[in-house]
Amino acid sequence: MLPETKVHQSQMELTYEEKAFFDVLTADPEVIKSMESDILIKIAKELAKTIRDNLSHAWHEKAQTQAKMRKEIKRLLRKYDYPPNKSEKAIQQVLEQARLQCIYNKSLVAK
Repeated sequence: MLPETKVHQSQMELTYEEKAFFDVLTADPEVIKSMESDILIKIAKELAKTIRDNLSHAWHEKAQTQAKMRKEIKRLLRKYDYPPNKSEKAIQQVLEQARLQCIYNKSLVAK
């Protein structure tokens, strides 16, 4: 893992959305212990891009769109070996964070 000072420095390079996803991914202390911070930062950055690229108006109200988003999140977590026993909770929290970002930041939603 990166020393604590480097973690904070790297986190400062995250956008607001990326930081929100980073916080979700690192909410569980076991994840922090088992994964390197730079990998978690990569996941957060890719999550933000994936979600931004897949957002549409009221996506969180459409089951098919939610399923697609869930699949993309799951794929990303697997790609970086996010702990499988922590994935489902992380997916739920990422989806909730994406929903909140969509509601509060209409500029994220593709026209």
